[in-house]
Amino acid sequence: MENSAITIKKGLLQQKACGKTQKKKSDDENETASTQQGHDEQLKKEMAARKPDDKKIFALLKVSLQTRRKWIDGLAGKGTVKKVLKEYPGFRNYKQVMMENCLLTRCSQYKEAWRKQIPQMWEFACRDCPDLLEDCPEEGMEAMDDDDKTAIICMSLPRAWGIKERLVHYIKDNINFEAFIKKLNSDCHLVAANDEDFPQLFVIIDNEVVVKTDLHMDGLFSFFAVFQVFNLEYPQKLKLCFKFLEEYIFGIPQSRRPLAYTKGIDKLLA
Repeated sequence: MENSAITIKKGLLQQKACGKTQKKKSDDENETASTQQGHDEQLKKEMAARKPDDKKIFALLKVSLQTRRKWIDGLAGKGTVKKVLKEYPGFRNYKQVMMENCLLTRCSQYKEAWRKQIPQMWEFACRDCPDLLEDCPEEGMEAMDDDDKTAIICMSLPRAWGIKERLVHYIKDNINFEAFIKKLNSDCHLVAANDEDFPQLFVIIDNEVVVKTDLHMDGLFSFFAVFQVFNLEYPQKLKLCFKFLEEYIFGIPQSRRPLAYTKGIDKLLA
């Protein structure tokens, strides 16, 4: 089974074949192995700082990318994520994990791409998944912003492919958060909970919180990103959902578009 990193690399190679990537070598490609290693050590120190500088971190992520990815991609077995976080604690931070994802997918316009698709995805949710809207008062639906709609869309997305598996696990107010995540398997999960009526989204790996956000969109994007950053395999049952995110949100061309996948896309974006 291919992991997400291999899928991304194939997509980027396809981009290159189509002439969409620049021929000129980037700064990080011109760096020598020794200087990249030095930048990587600087990156680790900056990530561990009390007040890390995001601009400095992005610059260091860029010039040390090859060294870091060679090490991460070479890891295998249990405890991989913990090993990466020990070396790169910044990957617990939403901004920093998305920076790395942007370098890997070569896409920084994912929020714009998501918002562009919201009208059609929202129409699908209202048309094909009315049960998800039962708790939404009709007069309040008009006032829903993009993030409110994203919460519903995240629940409806798997249904475009007839998938019963949940993309997001929603915890009821009377359920203990710590007890809930301990009952999950050790795979990667996206969990949503409310804190004084404000949503909180958590990416859980090995029954521990890795990334925490306050918006459904950010939660979804970080959920996608950790598979790239930590070189993890997509959940088999949700693979078509991730193919959709790759192609339509992060702009990664798909070498294969199975009939089951395209049928779901036709329903979702009709």
